[in-house]
Amino acid sequence: MTLPHAVLEETTQIVQNTAGTANAPYNYILSTFSDPEIGPVRTTRHPDEMIIWLNALTVHGGGDCPEYCFSGIELALLNCLPESMVFVLTDADPKDPEKYSTIAALIQQKGAVLNFLLTGSCNSRKEQNRRKQGYFVDANHRANKRSNRNSNWYEQLAQESGGSVYEGDKENIANLTGVISVALSNSAPVTLYKATLPAGSGRVVSLEVDSALLELVVSLVATNSAPDVHVETPAEELYFTT
Repeated sequence: MTLPHAVLEETTQIVQNTAGTANAPYNYILSTFSDPEIGPVRTTRHPDEMIIWLNALTVHGGGDCPEYCFSGIELALLNCLPESMVFVLTDADPKDPEKYSTIAALIQQKGAVLNFLLTGSCNSRKEQNRRKQGYFVDANHRANKRSNRNSNWYEQLAQESGGSVYEGDKENIANLTGVISVALSNSAPVTLYKATLPAGSGRVVSLEVDSALLELVVSLVATNSAPDVHVETPAEELYFTT
């Protein structure tokens, strides 16, 4: 499992912060994968035990790519409770796409929600190696190659389950793992609106809320750069902006 130490540190911190609170999950499942190893999958109701497992993970430098990601997801889905939230953290493309249909069926059976936190891909790693060797890589070719191949599997699974795909770099891993914190802070989240909007500025999305709403989370994922977001009240007064 080619994850940086920062990922394990941030994930451990989330488990520690939610332990003993109303936001703590009923149980924890840790399913690991790499190449050629798949598993083991571990289940516990004790956050301290989960932290021990996380601290015991061996973090590699990212040489294995692709990896048996779908096999790891399959193990997690087979062992999780119905309507569980599953977070997949990886910097590699799936080596076992033939398991896509099996995972899609398990998602429907369990009602699980898959969220992917991606910190790279095999194509981006190959590009870095080529740059070190003095090769030039066309930016458009790179973007199309990723979007047309491996990332689509993650995006399709996320869409089928009602989850999302979040991409970032390892230097800003806290921004990615923050997604887990937000998800756990909403013990009974209700999705008011979810859509894929075309590129461009001036897109307006209207949301109906009432006085019973205690917390509203707005999550946006952009392909290239972070979008500018403005939240306005019904009176068109600026409430929040990024």
